[in-house]
Amino acid sequence: MPGALSAIAGRLPWRGGGYTVLLYHRLAGAGKIGQERIDVSPKKFDRQMRLLRRLGFTPLTLSEVVELHSQSSRAIPRRSVVVSVDDAFADVVEPLMRHAGLRPVLFVPTANVGQAVEWLDGERIASWAELLQLETEGVALGGHSRTHVDLAASDRTTAEREISGSREELREHLGAAPVAFAYPHGRFGSREREVVRAAGYSLAFTTQPGRNDADSDPFALCRVSVKAWDSDLSFAWKLVTGKQPPALWERWLLIKAGVSRRLGRARLLGRARERAGATPNAARPPRQRP
Repeated sequence: MPGALSAIAGRLPWRGGGYTVLLYHRLAGAGKIGQERIDVSPKKFDRQMRLLRRLGFTPLTLSEVVELHSQSSRAIPRRSVVVSVDDAFADVVEPLMRHAGLRPVLFVPTANVGQAVEWLDGERIASWAELLQLETEGVALGGHSRTHVDLAASDRTTAEREISGSREELREHLGAAPVAFAYPHGRFGSREREVVRAAGYSLAFTTQPGRNDADSDPFALCRVSVKAWDSDLSFAWKLVTGKQPPALWERWLLIKAGVSRRLGRARLLGRARERAGATPNAARPPRQRP
């Protein structure tokens, strides 16, 4: 399959100078109800990162993205990608460590570091020690507000405190200010763009799908979300187009994933029943004769 995908990718009409930004959240594979859109298993993430390499994609660092959007921009490889992860949950630490060579960027809600957060079922955010370890290995850290608030629904004072505060807290713990910000919930407007720029960031990422190029607004960069039910082919589609699959394809992926989950649960239930039925004879009550 990877060989066939590579052949297809090689024939696609690439836009010069463009790049795709992938978006992940959790990398636990916990299968929690309501988290299907944001929780990709570590095994699938590993497979997708290997596939990314096999398809010949070149990972961009944040400094290269900043350069692309500056007046001193240079040409970049046609198959370029940025791997991004929002929220900095503790379960992303080990997977990102394994693929730090791809120079992923992790966006951190800085006031929640090391805490279990109410805004996602009590999941724990990575500690500062874990984040520093990631940075040492080559993972870039960016701002994601302080407390993961909806900036567009907040007053200006709150928005400024959340945006500037996340940058200052990262500077305090890392020794250098981050260059990138990601809007929590993907919610932003012209005011949020202005505040992010004024805070000193050079880039800001949305959750709007699409590819970016040198003419894209550096404070409204597109990203495409990777989901738990993505196949190799739909993942390759996202790499190439920066967009979600067409509706019918997405529906088929959902149906297939739902059937797979039900079959998996049925197998687990069957094994549990087999174990329950395998009670040693000595433990069974004696059979009474009439």
